[in-house]
Order: sequence, then C-alpha cells, then structure tokens
Amino acid sequence: FDDALRIGALVAVAFQAVEGDDVLVIRATEETWLRIKIDQNPPFQVLLKPGEVIQRKGSAVGMDIGNAGGIKVQFKGKVVENIGKSGEVVHLQLP
Repeated sequence: FDDALRIGALVAVAFQAVEGDDVLVIRATEETWLRIKIDQNPPFQVLLKPGEVIQRKGSAVGMDIGNAGGIKVQFKGKVVENIGKSGEVVHLQLP
C-alpha cells in the first residue's frame, strides 16, 4: 500500500514538473508495449508495467501503442484524452 502511494505521488510530481515544456510523459496503468519515435531520432521500444513512468523531450512524437487503454499520456503540458480501449492497438501522432 505504501509503495502504491509513493508511486502515485511520483507520477503526480512528474506530470506537474513538465507542464508547458516539449516533454512527453507516459504512465502505465496496465502492461503496455510501445514503439516511440521522437523528432528525427531512431524509434525505440519499451514494455511498461503498471505504475511505471517514462519521460522524454521532443517536439514531435509518433507512437505505436499495443494497449491503448493501458497508458495515460501527457504532451507539452496537456493530457491526451481518449487514446483507446484496453487491448486496442493504436498509432498516435503528436502534435
């Protein structure tokens, strides 16, 4: 229980700390595979487990999401709404 509170607090701080910047923040609520391409950098893949958070800087982001309902995304200080359902595969381009 204490770990869940600590993780929740860390996520809240991460979401607040990047507001307004060219920053992508992804928080997993379910296990989710992602392939992410930021600006002109090579794409990378990651498998996030519930509670894990990643943060990257960039002005343009392309993502292949293996479980669209399993993540919460914030980009440039704004929460991205309605990405998809649990288990749904989605391609997302930001902005």
